[in-house]
Amino acid sequence: MAFPKRTEASILGKIRQYTSKNSNITQKDMDHVNTLVEAYGKDWKRIGQETDVSPRRAQRIWAQHQQRQKVTQAWTKEELETLRNCIRDGIGMAEASRIIGTKMSYACNAKMQSLKRAGLNNAFQKSRTLWNDADVARLVHLVSTSKGGDIDWTAIGKELGRTAKSCHLRYTKLHQKHYNAKADHSQTVSREVQKQYEQHQRVDWTNVAQQLGLSERECLEANQFNGGKARWIYDPDTFSWDTADRMAQFIKNNYPKPVPVNYTAVSNYMWTDKSDCVKMT
Repeated sequence: MAFPKRTEASILGKIRQYTSKNSNITQKDMDHVNTLVEAYGKDWKRIGQETDVSPRRAQRIWAQHQQRQKVTQAWTKEELETLRNCIRDGIGMAEASRIIGTKMSYACNAKMQSLKRAGLNNAFQKSRTLWNDADVARLVHLVSTSKGGDIDWTAIGKELGRTAKSCHLRYTKLHQKHYNAKADHSQTVSREVQKQYEQHQRVDWTNVAQQLGLSERECLEANQFNGGKARWIYDPDTFSWDTADRMAQFIKNNYPKPVPVNYTAVSNYMWTDKSDCVKMT
């Protein structure tokens, strides 16, 4: 015997379960299971026994029946827009069918192919083209005007006719390129910061920026002078949420995800040891 530790009934049951799992679901199957659900509720074990399938198979049959009850033939404007979003985001026909809810997977696949052939998915095509200067300028403007530092990448993507992920990646690259170009300001900024600190025991970043013709954030990221910075070691008796919230708000406003946090800037803004700022985030 090939399976000496299994009974004949167990082997037959497994074969039946496997064959039923991989067979097509007919309308008769769906109607039968739906009738049993109306009689017994979602008691999948009992329904499986009465239909000679596994509980999971019974549940899958009923789910397909429910979906077919919602299926419509005509595509609405909203459904087409959802399908285009699925195409842009690389979502397949099965998942698209689940998201839309009123179309079977084969219908989603046919419509996806139709959209591609007819060239109606302009956003899908545009998301795979190079960024031009106008698009980049628009992206920077939309990010800079986001309220409270919260960036809605999905909304920005729709505004530009691109995916949220595409906008994410492009902005991250822009940010990195821009601030790498400012690295040579480090010595100039550090000297001005040291001068102010030694004169006033504090740094006026607005004044530093005005003196050097840079933005405050560029100065914060470039400064390497660390004289007099405080340590920030956690002590439950002295810990201040005001300080923690101040740092969190600075990071949120200046380094919204997926932009990597520049902890040199955080340290300079808080005038606190850089390693301590990292630990406290």
